[in-house]
Amino acid sequence: MFTIILFYLHMPNDPADVFYTLADRGPNGEFGKDKLRTFPNDTYVPRLYKIKAANGSIEVLESTKLHLPAGKTDAYSKTAEF
Repeated sequence: MFTIILFYLHMPNDPADVFYTLADRGPNGEFGKDKLRTFPNDTYVPRLYKIKAANGSIEVLESTKLHLPAGKTDAYSKTAEF
């Protein structure tokens, strides 16, 4: 399960019904005495989606995983994913 963030971008050379958007698992729940935010799936990788919105439905045309450059890791997750 994922959440589509309420943000989209339309590129000038794309058809009028094609957009780009992001998905992110987002923090979920609180843990411990410090109420730290936890993530339900530590292997999840946020993605950039190219979508087509037409006739009351959305079709995913492309999905691109978002990673940090080679050799870099996130300070929180200790992985190359954002």
